[in-house]
Amino acid sequence: MYAGKIMEGADVETLFSEPKHPYTIGLMNSIPVLGIGKKEKRLSTIPGMVPSLFKLPEGCLFNERCSVAYAECGQSEPPTIDLGKGHIVRCHKYA
Repeated sequence: MYAGKIMEGADVETLFSEPKHPYTIGLMNSIPVLGIGKKEKRLSTIPGMVPSLFKLPEGCLFNERCSVAYAECGQSEPPTIDLGKGHIVRCHKYA
């Protein structure tokens, strides 16, 4: 979930092994790995801040923080796409 909207949904194994939404990928990249210290690999961060729920941006809610956003992302809310096997994603990239 991001700003109150489901961005991606799947069973746990699929979500952790095959994340599709840029937000989910960012979250997965920020998980520490046991045995690897910060000197070997720094944790990834997602730039920017979560938008105010009182002033949501137009288009995709993650648009302003997304590294793969393009013009349509800021203009219209993405549809929820069924990727099969119970895996859904809300992203223009997959429309």
